[in-house]
Amino acid sequence: MNHLCQLPDELWLSHIFEYLLGPVSKYKDEVEKWLFIRTLREIQAKIFKFDFDNLKGINSLSCICSDLRNRLFVSDFDNLGDFTVVGNFWLNVSNLVELTNYFTRFEDFSGLYLTYGDLYDHEALNMALIQTTLENIEMGIQSSASSMANTCIKADIYNDLYEMEAKTVMSNIETDFEERMSHMITSKSKYLKIREKTGISVYELFVYKAHIMSLEMVPNFDSEKRVESYYLSYHNNEHTLLSLQLSSKKLGEGCLGLILDEFNEQDLEICKKYLSITAVTIWSTITSVNFSNSLQYLSLVITLQEYNEVNDMLQGCHFPNLKLLSIALEDEEHISRDKERYMLIEKNLLENIKKSTFPKIIHLSLKRFFDYESISKIEVLDQLICLELISGYWGYNEEQIFVWKDGQVMQMLNDTYFKEGSDNCMQLLIIYNTIDTRWIDGELELMENFYNNCKERCFAGSISHSSVKEYYSNCNE
Repeated sequence: MNHLCQLPDELWLSHIFEYLLGPVSKYKDEVEKWLFIRTLREIQAKIFKFDFDNLKGINSLSCICSDLRNRLFVSDFDNLGDFTVVGNFWLNVSNLVELTNYFTRFEDFSGLYLTYGDLYDHEALNMALIQTTLENIEMGIQSSASSMANTCIKADIYNDLYEMEAKTVMSNIETDFEERMSHMITSKSKYLKIREKTGISVYELFVYKAHIMSLEMVPNFDSEKRVESYYLSYHNNEHTLLSLQLSSKKLGEGCLGLILDEFNEQDLEICKKYLSITAVTIWSTITSVNFSNSLQYLSLVITLQEYNEVNDMLQGCHFPNLKLLSIALEDEEHISRDKERYMLIEKNLLENIKKSTFPKIIHLSLKRFFDYESISKIEVLDQLICLELISGYWGYNEEQIFVWKDGQVMQMLNDTYFKEGSDNCMQLLIIYNTIDTRWIDGELELMENFYNNCKERCFAGSISHSSVKEYYSNCNE
């Protein structure tokens, strides 16, 4: 043990950790400065990836002795207040994992065909413009005019699409994409802000992102999945952050994740063993509970019922180490028909997402929340590096909701992340938008304004992939 503790830091980083993680030092200089398209495409091709067993191996090294743990996993700064060599290493690896996770989002999303469906010529052209905007900004690519025209099989828009393609300058698209991805990088100054607000060490930041990558959690995020219509109930399996083979419905089976059909306080002792929990709960069940340090990812599916009182859900709870919180409201009994009551439920829950309850939260996902004014007042917004707002198509009174067109989205952002002097840690902001041109919410101009404002504030904005999957489900109607 003592011999291991005496090994120099450079040997640990360059040989032992790189053996477990891959060629991370290859990208060190570029990740710290500007991400060129060549590097991005290499990362997109998954040249850098490791599995969960390797991550467990690294974590086990931290148990060898306290001195080694402090050197390699705890201490980010030297006596002069500068980053240590080890701190720089983990920040670099954390950023590479962040980029890998970003590109994972597009694995089942390549080859868009938004011109497909029962559309008039002008509608097909509008969908082509939306597709081009999504591809240019979020993926750094552009589909050919012929592929979009052939998809919609409308000869009258061929010339418009080819004219649009002729004006495209790919070098400009790639440069803008390089800048966008550079905003996904956690700089030293941004990390210092994250640490100041949450107390998260740079190694903790790496582990949070590495779990998402190695356990393939990205496809399970609500921003990636179709938002079901109001008359369809949710199933807890649809909200697991871990894949089903890594989760169990039976307590004590040794899986990493636990799925609870009904949450109660008796489960808490056993819950201490799990990294991720998915809980389907009746409103007002979870109050005054202290959760385990092991729990880092929590998905709550909150079932609303007619007889429920509007109580202080999560009031008095404490999640000391939770990094990602996903909350979905399940409205089986159509409580949203009573707009005032549904809004009261939203407001009550959002008010209890506090720093004292979630001191280390950096990723928040809200599904079927429509009250953007209350969202703008969530206490933890300034410490998040990722926020997903997935309202869906159906809103109050079982009618389509227009949160973009009515100005609610931009007003919320102007009061928070777009506000001059805003002191936040945001890196990726994902918002749902009904993009079907036949009943579109946020028009193309609004979307472009959203993207540009995010770019000016040095973080990446994204229209949720659930928006596109929702369009695919309706485009034949």
